[in-house]
Amino acid sequence: MLCLVTLLPCSCMDWADPEGAAPLYYEFGYLNRAGQPQILQPRTASQPSASGLTLPANLTLTVYASVSDEHGAATHVLLPVRVTGELVL
Repeated sequence: MLCLVTLLPCSCMDWADPEGAAPLYYEFGYLNRAGQPQILQPRTASQPSASGLTLPANLTLTVYASVSDEHGAATHVLLPVRVTGELVL
């Protein structure tokens, strides 16, 4: 697979659980062509942002952020992006 290293900023700063559950857990990734998640930053407590993510080059794909609490309640944000640029072999 050819990949592009990009400084795609992903952030869920200032998110809060409506019931006050803490800590919150954050996961960032993208959906592959089959719609399956490809995790770029595994589920991590109290780390609401990621940068320097490696994405497949020259594709339009959907980047996601998933925020969950200790009880498993979660929300997901999906954002379509077009990845272009210099390839890293």
